[in-house]
Amino acid sequence: MRARVAIVAGRDRIGDSLVDALTRSPAVEWAFTYVPSRYERSALAAYLGPGRSYARQMVAAIPAIRGVRPKLSYASALLFADASYVAGRDGGYVRRLRRAAHRGVHTRTPPAQEPVR
Repeated sequence: MRARVAIVAGRDRIGDSLVDALTRSPAVEWAFTYVPSRYERSALAAYLGPGRSYARQMVAAIPAIRGVRPKLSYASALLFADASYVAGRDGGYVRRLRRAAHRGVHTRTPPAQEPVR
């Protein structure tokens, strides 16, 4: 019985010191006070928000691509995919472009939030 009590007490001490170390860390302090930019909120919403979708995730990646030509190439590949691919999913290019434009207009960036602490 004593061995079990000692193990639990030791585990609790280790747990307490680990929690203390983590909560006093400058990285943790920074994370709790960090307020993401509008771009960061929008990019995260593509993955975590209620309006998340594969298409929105693909569009959210565009600002991360360096250079105008690579960005245009990526966006062009998204919009003008292979005809057989488009036919199987969107029915045609016009419908695909219309859907893309609709998503672009109706995408809302989440509002900034106050830090947790």
